[in-house]
Amino acid sequence: MPTIRPVKPDRSRISLTDDDLARWWSRNLGRSREDIAAAIEKVGDNCETVRKELGLPPVVHATADDTTTA
Repeated sequence: MPTIRPVKPDRSRISLTDDDLARWWSRNLGRSREDIAAAIEKVGDNCETVRKELGLPPVVHATADDTTTA
C-alpha cells in the first residue's frame, strides 16, 4: 500500500481560507488578517508582492554559497 505524504503549503502564495493559515500569515507578516486580505485584493496572493504592498522588506533566502569570513 503506498504511503500518502501530506502536501506542504506553498509559502510563496498567501492563503487566508483556513483560520490556522490566516493566523500563521498574520503572525509572520505582523499585520491583521484584514490588512493582508486588502493587500491580496489589490496585488494578488504572491507573498513578495503582498509584502511590498504592506511596506515590508523582501525575504532574503540563504544559499549554499553564502559564507561569512571574519
